[in-house]
Amino acid sequence: MWPSFAMVLLAVAFDFLDGRVARGAGKGNDFGRELDSLADVVSFGAAPAFVTIAAAGYSIVGIVVAVVYAACAAVRLARFNLQEDKKFFVGLPSPVAGVSVAFAAALAGGTAALVVALAAGLAMAAGFRLRKF
Repeated sequence: MWPSFAMVLLAVAFDFLDGRVARGAGKGNDFGRELDSLADVVSFGAAPAFVTIAAAGYSIVGIVVAVVYAACAAVRLARFNLQEDKKFFVGLPSPVAGVSVAFAAALAGGTAALVVALAAGLAMAAGFRLRKF
């Protein structure tokens, strides 16, 4: 599970850098923003979901939790794309959720990964607001 955690951390670094580079070069556009969100769904939605399934031993509970987690990540990112006030995050940011799930799977395994994935997924879909830093 540690290699999976490392890959999610690498995805966080690239997610940070790609936006920085695009804005710095003045090349940001609507297409790039949508493509970035698609990459985020894969990196912070699908990948942690698969890690959860593997940590849970490919059980039906693991599959259900992983599907809920991935769906919540997709909803959170779609909502972010439609959000007009970008000064706030609404719900838990997907990179934080993805790292949390991968870390729980790597550190503690099955049950912890399931609990963290379910909690992180619901927190991504929740309506609370966090100020961007």
